[in-house]
Amino acid sequence: MRLPLVTHSRPARPGLVGGIIAAARRSGRSGVAGDGANRWPATHSLDVATLLRLVLERGDTGRRWHAIAEEGIPVRAIAERIGERLEIPVATIPDEQLQQHFGFVGDLIGSDVPAASRITREELDWTPAGPTLLDDLAADDFFR
Repeated sequence: MRLPLVTHSRPARPGLVGGIIAAARRSGRSGVAGDGANRWPATHSLDVATLLRLVLERGDTGRRWHAIAEEGIPVRAIAERIGERLEIPVATIPDEQLQQHFGFVGDLIGSDVPAASRITREELDWTPAGPTLLDDLAADDFFR
């Protein structure tokens, strides 16, 4: 099963988005690489769990199933939501400073990795129902 770059839930767990939030807190800027138009796929963890059950019950052995609810959220939109919540500006971080600014997320922040799940949805009758990543980022627990 192919998981998205971002699997999210509440209460919030550390991960890529947690790393971006930590970097924003440290620096006072919610950062992006370039113009932030690069896209990341995301899925709520309960939707991933539902799909895992469907794969075990109905999935053909050896097939690849994509657990993708949101095909590509612009990283700028993620940074803007974080900036709103922390009341800090969104800023482009120069390429040579990405590692320093983001830490472990620095290698991925500029990646454009949209992904789709049309076949998975059709063949396993999977319909993600959890909140979107941006909806989850509106919650306080990501910022405690």
